[in-house]
Amino acid sequence: MVVAISERASLKQRSSYLKYLPAIYADSDFMGRFLMIFESVLGPIQNVVDNIPYYLDPKLAPQEAL
Repeated sequence: MVVAISERASLKQRSSYLKYLPAIYADSDFMGRFLMIFESVLGPIQNVVDNIPYYLDPKLAPQEAL
């Protein structure tokens, strides 16, 4: 099976959520990959929540939100 370079690079990525766990999990490749699932799902949601004040201002809100 041939794996593309971008796929191999994504396999080596580690979740930034590891910094919130005890140090024993920091060396676990599985845990880093496992948390990437949640980070990829929750990241866009967190971005929207962080920018709620901009959605409430009609001058700054994205056109699709109006």
